[in-house]
Amino acid sequence: MFPIALAQTQQQGRPMPSRITILSTLFALLTVSSSLAEGRPNIVLILADDMGYGDIGAYNPNSKIATPHLDSLVKTGMRFTDAHSGGSTCVPSRYALLTGRFAIRATLDAKRNPTIEPGRTTIASLLRENGYATSMVGKWHEGFEKNNGEFNYDQPLRGGPADQGFDSFFGMHASLDIPPFFYIRDRTPTAAPTNRIGAGTSEGGPEGWTRIQGAFWREGPIAPDFKIEEVTPRFEKEAVQKRRNRFSSTSLFPRRIRLGFLPKDGRARVTPACTAIS
Repeated sequence: MFPIALAQTQQQGRPMPSRITILSTLFALLTVSSSLAEGRPNIVLILADDMGYGDIGAYNPNSKIATPHLDSLVKTGMRFTDAHSGGSTCVPSRYALLTGRFAIRATLDAKRNPTIEPGRTTIASLLRENGYATSMVGKWHEGFEKNNGEFNYDQPLRGGPADQGFDSFFGMHASLDIPPFFYIRDRTPTAAPTNRIGAGTSEGGPEGWTRIQGAFWREGPIAPDFKIEEVTPRFEKEAVQKRRNRFSSTSLFPRRIRLGFLPKDGRARVTPACTAIS
């Protein structure tokens, strides 16, 4: 699932739009929204798990996925042709991006503890120190403080985005295939996972998908307000609302954005079936 983070700087309480966009891949959308002074950029960082170099049309004219708006960002911004991930899986690559450190230097036990220690500078805290307002939507997957390895749903969840430089957060603790399934707003679960859901997969279905395609999630606890097929659209709505709250009179994105994300895809695989948001 995609985490989306927004950050904005302000001058006399009013956002000043900028036109600079940074595009990356890892199924997290990080947006740093308006500028403190002229020349300070807006930053859009799209981090997409399992997204290939050739999935975007601007990099591969033979791509099977239509990405017209991402292509337009490339045309009006900067295109990198030599980039490297900090890790081959979610946790180390996100850790490296957030902290600027090699992930091998950290203890990446996100199932039990936060991977980012208190006081460590992150991309969000650095931006906030320089006048940006920051927020994040989506998948965190860098751990929270727990009680004997378990979440305490009656207490604030610490060690997550709200403690690592983000002014606000809405999302989930890990990937959409990893229970327990519940939403978090800032440090508070929106509802405890008091129900259960069986395992799900698209393998063996009419589409002929393999075990690494389509939907996949494990059996486990799930909150009453958490519906697997609604997670990606919910994150999209939250991210768009953040953008609207920050830019009441200006537009960071095109009026309609077409994203190639399949909502039911627990593996967050990019597909030609796009979802439009406005």
